[in-house]
Amino acid sequence: SDLKVVKNKLLKILPQKDENLFFTIIHQPTLLEEGIKFAKKKKYEHAYIFYATYFEHFINEVIDIWAKRNSIRYETSSSLIKRIGLEDKYTWLLDLLKLPKFKVIHFKCIKNISEKRNSYIHYKYKPEAANASSEIKKTDWEKDYRNILKAISYTKRYRTKVVFGGHKNKFKI
Repeated sequence: SDLKVVKNKLLKILPQKDENLFFTIIHQPTLLEEGIKFAKKKKYEHAYIFYATYFEHFINEVIDIWAKRNSIRYETSSSLIKRIGLEDKYTWLLDLLKLPKFKVIHFKCIKNISEKRNSYIHYKYKPEAANASSEIKKTDWEKDYRNILKAISYTKRYRTKVVFGGHKNKFKI
């Protein structure tokens, strides 16, 4: 609440030269808002797009945070993020980087959501029988949505663990 203290702390951590100050835009909250919006409208394919993209942004941010903490050049970390697939990022790469393991149950959900997004975006649908019920899609969505919400909650806890060592409340300005 003391603005003078906040100002002094910020001045200590901010670079003196503008060319040493960099910003990163975090899109995760917006992606989640859009996912919720499309879920409410029952536009499940669009919801899958935003939720799958959220999970990709999440893991890429974790890798980016690790790279910055370990003084890895941007070109190197950027190349790592671009070249390695989603499954690799959530499995062996975390192990290699000595980051906490990601729970398999949540990764399975993320992989499923990503595959559904990709089938829609890249028009790679599985053939369906002409008499297939649209209720099946709705039931699948409801199950997926429950798992999506659990996975989102887990990613937020995981991020807190990585960024703040699980002690987010202790980090106050």
